Amino acid sequence: MILPVAKTDVTNEPTPNRPEPLDAIARVIAESGRWVVYLNVPLWDPGELETETNEDHPITNHWQRINDYATEAEAKVAASWFQRSANRKIRPPSGF
Repeated sequence: MILPVAKTDVTNEPTPNRPEPLDAIARVIAESGRWVVYLNVPLWDPGELETETNEDHPITNHWQRINDYATEAEAKVAASWFQRSANRKIRPPSGF
């Protein structure tokens, strides 16, 4: 039996209420004898200027722990995969 799949509207167009991602950066850090991959996606959100924490700039960093690996080499390979994959979904900035 084949079930119908719900269609979702997935676009890369920025909306007025959603901050725009600028880049994706993966980092490998040693923690408790394991190598951990973190992914950072800095977001451009001009609405953040009014908050007391970001008075200077409208960029907020969003770090996410991805996974841990036994060796540094495995972690670096995984980090490059995650970073390339995330950067494929980010549109280049315009208007500069």
